[in-house]
Amino acid sequence: NKFSWYGLTRVFNDWHPTNVSVFCNLAIAILLHYGIQGEKWFFRRYSYLIAALVFLSFCVFALYSLTEIIVWGCLLLFFTYRWMQHRHMPRPVILGSGVAAIVLLTGLLYANPMAMDKIKKLRTTGWHATDRQDERNVLTMRMAKWETHLDIFQKHFLFGTTVGDIRDVR
Repeated sequence: NKFSWYGLTRVFNDWHPTNVSVFCNLAIAILLHYGIQGEKWFFRRYSYLIAALVFLSFCVFALYSLTEIIVWGCLLLFFTYRWMQHRHMPRPVILGSGVAAIVLLTGLLYANPMAMDKIKKLRTTGWHATDRQDERNVLTMRMAKWETHLDIFQKHFLFGTTVGDIRDVR
């Protein structure tokens, strides 16, 4: 359990795995930014950068936050694009690499090599907005919340609702 979401977030009582993953992704973004810029003062050797990136990436995946795994992939795409621009690579090479990376990341999520329960449940329950316990998954719960709050916004556009009556309106 030490390397799963429970063990990695146990240091603080109220830390959700997604919160810890956000900070790991932020650290990855900072490291990649300085790595692309070639800032030698930030780390002495690129081996330190690679070791830190591998460790932080492992933490993002071990925390099992699907949202942050997707953010991790987007960070890699963005900073790979910036690195290729910095190296003055031709536009077709950049575009082809981006499409290949998106296909690869999508394939990894679809194949689900880590056997994440959230992805399995997403496949079995489908994509309809619901908050029923037996039918919901990580996506449909959020879809139901967005749908509910958009309806509230449309019905109470001008004056809104108060803290006292929002529960009844929902």
